[in-house]
Amino acid sequence: MRRTLPNNKEERLDLLKQKAAELPDFVWIPDFVSISGSTIFAEREPNDLDTVIRMEGIDSMLTLKLKRVLEETLGASPHIILEPAGPNWSYLPIYDLVLRKKSQFIVQEIEEPEFKEKLYHQRAASEKVLAEAKKSFEENRLEPFRFYLPMKPTRITLPGQRQIVDRFCSYFSEDDFPILNSKKYDGMHIIIHRKGNRVEIWTEDGSEVTNSLPSLIKEILKLTPSDFIIEAELEQWLKDIHQPREAVAAKLHRTTIESDDDLIANVFTCVYLEGEDLHKKTEEERQKALSSIGIDYSTFEIPDLKHKLNLVPNLRCGKVAELKESTIRLRYLPASEGVVAKKADSIYFLDGDSKEGWIKFHNSATLKARVIETIETKTKGIFNYRYGILPGSYQFKQADLKEDVIEVGKTFSTSTKCQRGDIIEIEFETFNITHNEKMDYYTVSAWAPIFLNALGRGTPNTVDEVVERAEKEHILQEKVITEEGATVYL
Repeated sequence: MRRTLPNNKEERLDLLKQKAAELPDFVWIPDFVSISGSTIFAEREPNDLDTVIRMEGIDSMLTLKLKRVLEETLGASPHIILEPAGPNWSYLPIYDLVLRKKSQFIVQEIEEPEFKEKLYHQRAASEKVLAEAKKSFEENRLEPFRFYLPMKPTRITLPGQRQIVDRFCSYFSEDDFPILNSKKYDGMHIIIHRKGNRVEIWTEDGSEVTNSLPSLIKEILKLTPSDFIIEAELEQWLKDIHQPREAVAAKLHRTTIESDDDLIANVFTCVYLEGEDLHKKTEEERQKALSSIGIDYSTFEIPDLKHKLNLVPNLRCGKVAELKESTIRLRYLPASEGVVAKKADSIYFLDGDSKEGWIKFHNSATLKARVIETIETKTKGIFNYRYGILPGSYQFKQADLKEDVIEVGKTFSTSTKCQRGDIIEIEFETFNITHNEKMDYYTVSAWAPIFLNALGRGTPNTVDEVVERAEKEHILQEKVITEEGATVYL
């Protein structure tokens, strides 16, 4: 018999919560995931792990998580097979697809807390710009000269595991292809709006920098369509020497306007063209739109700065082997930080999160360091570590030395507990070393220091060893503070 729910909201919610606790769990699809093939019946060592999923189609997030679990637990790379009828060989069922009721019943108010957190980090943005980003998100719509949160590629990490090319390629399943793979440029992410003769340029954090880029605007106005929104990575080059992102940011935010002859905008997508919002279309469609706007220069080598716009080349990959080959090629190109792999069918989300439609691989290296201090975070059992390495042949201020090591920084969070004096392994994406010529001492830091492993007791690396590793992986950033106080990037 149909139950009538109370008219009073509070009584109705109380009743719903009470009755929801009585809901049964049940199996929707039994034997949803099974191991089959030669792993089960062959006398020889199998080539891979045939993993059958009882569905016609499945989203890439589930296949990615399933691959990770099976690789970590069983030590074998799964070969995903979609078959609604289930395995046609002997098989070992390992998962049922189950509907499980929640342990607590709490009404979820939709206030977009994650989006609010992303807005919080737009610290350079005015209240007007933040309101525009929120409106673009809530309406799920783009319009010229209205700010929105630009989408960032996902960096997928696994606890204790290096970011290497094979691991990166293993994130992708067959149904993720084709993939558009491009060099990861090291600059400042900008959004370019044009309508007619009006052009506005914004940084990803909500700062308008239009007035700082007169040469770039001049070239933008030469493009055939007069109504578009494109995104680019703005780089600085001085005599074929690439300058880091911090140099570009410093240049754009100076109060006096300087020549922008040393800058180039590497344009990588088009999200709006001639009155049409393209963010809900696929990246492949956006790339076709981008290729139609008339940018006639395209390179991933050292750029010719007589051009202000560079159309970012994409290498189209139809399978994992092609993705691996292109990643190896692209990651060591001039000034490359790694690659950004975009699924050709990915759409563009206006909350800044690519939902793993775009995945980045960042060049990296590792170092062995000594724990200087263990810092437990507000979350019990989660730790950060201040860490240091041996000075080697480099001269440091005595105040920067902690016993016999030079402090490099603080790790990202980890659940692994270590003690002061322990040796830990850290993966990093950039190693910065600065020489103060006037005082003749060095300072060092490492960006994105991810805790990998606890190594017990032993000897940390020297600065010399870390510099050598970083240089080999193209992630060494050297700079000099001259006696006159100028900063020179090497």
